[in-house]
Amino acid sequence: MTMRVDLLIVAGLVLAVCGLCTLGCKKAKGPETTDPHSAEGIMVALQDQAKRLNDAVERKDFKYIHDYGYYFGAVLRAYNLKLDDGERQRLQEPLTELETLAKQLDSAGGGRHAEAAEAIVKGIQVVLQDLEKQFKQGKPSR
Repeated sequence: MTMRVDLLIVAGLVLAVCGLCTLGCKKAKGPETTDPHSAEGIMVALQDQAKRLNDAVERKDFKYIHDYGYYFGAVLRAYNLKLDDGERQRLQEPLTELETLAKQLDSAGGGRHAEAAEAIVKGIQVVLQDLEKQFKQGKPSR
C-alpha cells in the first residue's frame, strides 16, 4: 500500500513539474513586424534604398548609382501600386517628383556626374521624407 502511495506522490510531482516547465517555456512574442509587401513595408524599403544611394554618392560609385537608380524607380512603382486610390491621389505630387528624380539619377549615374548625382539623391531624400510624413498623416493611429 505504501508503495502505491509513493508511486502516486511521485507521479503527481512529475506531472506538476512538467506543467510548470510548459508554463515557463512559452515562446516570447517578438516585436510586431511590418509586412514587406504592404505600402508601409515598401516605404521602409524606399528609405533603405535612399540611404544606400546616399552612401554610393559619398563613395562616388557611379555604377551602383546608375543600377540602383533604376531599382529605386521600380520600388517606387511597387509602392504606388500598393496604395489605394485615395492615397494615390493624395500622394500624387511627391510620387511624380520621386519618379522624375529616379530617372534623372539613372542618367547622372550613367554619365558619371558627381554633383548632379549628389543633388538628385539629396532631393530624393527630401521628397521621400515629405512623402512619408504625408503617408503617415493619412493613416489612422494604432
